[in-house]
Amino acid sequence: MSGDYDQVIKIWRIETQTCEQTLTAHGNRIWSADFSSDGLLVIRGDDRTVKIWDWQKSLCLQTLVGHSSQILSVLFKGDGQFLFSASGDNTIKFWDRKTGTCLHTLTGHDNWVSTLEEGGDRQWLLSASNDETIKIWDKDGQDSPYCRQTLRTIRPYEGMKIDHIRNLTAAQHVTLLALEAI
Repeated sequence: MSGDYDQVIKIWRIETQTCEQTLTAHGNRIWSADFSSDGLLVIRGDDRTVKIWDWQKSLCLQTLVGHSSQILSVLFKGDGQFLFSASGDNTIKFWDRKTGTCLHTLTGHDNWVSTLEEGGDRQWLLSASNDETIKIWDKDGQDSPYCRQTLRTIRPYEGMKIDHIRNLTAAQHVTLLALEAI
């Protein structure tokens, strides 16, 4: 499967290296696409929607709308009835795939939520963000998932306040600023 700036998803047969299906999937750039456990295709992109396709029939079954920025990651829960979407709007949405209803919006990240994964024998949702945190959410059952723990990146130079150093080159100064050391 491939997708790109051209707003098209192509499904390839590896054995013959031929394109088996072409789907005009979104009105903007496509970030990625995945298959659910029951063979449906979920596509997410810059148009702030998640689209669920029966790719063999070239039929868009559902469009999930609710984020205010591009969708960066999607993860199916268990049997595929529920899914999570992560967005540049700093939120994660928990969807009922059958009805297209957003059941919960998870907040807590201060920047783009870029990646979703499962952990803890599929009981936890892990979210990684550009705010340099990983959050562990309890997603067992249909109740609202809650954040169990926040892991923060260790930044050894942060807060050192070594602004008394003289004769730095412009590049050294920029580097220290980026490290939050001055």
